[in-house]
Amino acid sequence: MRLLIALTLLVGSLSVQASPDWLPSTPLLAQARVLDEQSFSGERRYPQSPLARISNRLRMEQSVTLSGEGQALYLQVPAQLAAGGLDELRRDLQGQGAQVLYWCRGRSCGASSLWANGIFANPRLTGADEQQQFLLLRLAAPREQYLQAYYLITRGTRPAYLQAEQLQVASLPELLPTPATLLAQLEADGVLYLMPPGVVPEAGWLQLLARTLQLNSTLRVSLQGAHAEAWRDALQEQGVRGSRLELDAGADPGLRVRWLR
Repeated sequence: MRLLIALTLLVGSLSVQASPDWLPSTPLLAQARVLDEQSFSGERRYPQSPLARISNRLRMEQSVTLSGEGQALYLQVPAQLAAGGLDELRRDLQGQGAQVLYWCRGRSCGASSLWANGIFANPRLTGADEQQQFLLLRLAAPREQYLQAYYLITRGTRPAYLQAEQLQVASLPELLPTPATLLAQLEADGVLYLMPPGVVPEAGWLQLLARTLQLNSTLRVSLQGAHAEAWRDALQEQGVRGSRLELDAGADPGLRVRWLR
């Protein structure tokens, strides 16, 4: 009897293995079971647009391709914890200063089979297109040389599966989110916190924010920050109607964009 109890406790302790220290401490990952763990070195390509197969070749309009060293985990996640997708994970990492570079959900990601086989070389990740999510982030200082990628596939009441990767690059170039990613965050959270470089609106960030607002022509926002007025004027020069932009008091060094519902 004692042997049976000991074996039961041992199996239970092995069912949720200790996760690497680079994974965020969220309920989703705390209950995850590591099924496979690998280290890798060399080039890695992460999409920043939906995946498609054209002329039997994997296609994407935008991606991040970098060389470095990293770790890849394949995890099983309880279905009830995976129901919320990667939203809690995203908010946790953003709260630590990470920048979301790409975030897609459901069919907007493209075909699940292309993610499983073409990006992660793990056919076990294949599932229904509408039940997938992908999240790509750059971590904050002092770990700004790290990218993290998460691909989650849920299967109704059955366990979900998550591919988690971390890539360390010797020298990361400037990487910007996509307009669709910023819009998705604005719609989910009601606010964006942007920390573009420079005192005046920087061209890359300015064009990015203008394109984001142009994805939804009915969206009205307020701008808050030390240089919010300069941002408003610059956005108008980019074609965003002034009636869609309001100013809020505030002297933060960055720019806060709030959705006026």
